[in-house]
Amino acid sequence: MATSDEMPAPAPESRFTVSPLTLAADRWMGRLIRIGGVGVVVAVLGMLGFLIFQVFPLFVGAKVSPESALTVPAEAVAFGEDEYGEFPFVFAGTAASSSSGPRTGRSCSSGHPRSAIGA
Repeated sequence: MATSDEMPAPAPESRFTVSPLTLAADRWMGRLIRIGGVGVVVAVLGMLGFLIFQVFPLFVGAKVSPESALTVPAEAVAFGEDEYGEFPFVFAGTAASSSSGPRTGRSCSSGHPRSAIGA
């Protein structure tokens, strides 16, 4: 029976050499991975900054100032404004009157509103 004490023949040196194309591709992939990692960190920091910028006003005191007054007659049943806050109105049961909008200065004429109140 033979023992395996004999040393194997050394591998040829060309087996361990890497082609220049493989080294160049490896170098570019390393750079691309680093750039991608820095990009992810910058994106996360940007999102954090955006959230802080959006949430910060919630912790600061409110500043309220009147823009214009709306006279409300004593017989008013309801009052409100349109969805954009441009035209406040008063509903007196039979007709709606409106004041001019605070931003545009335009006014609406009085008339019967098309609503379910008292219809």
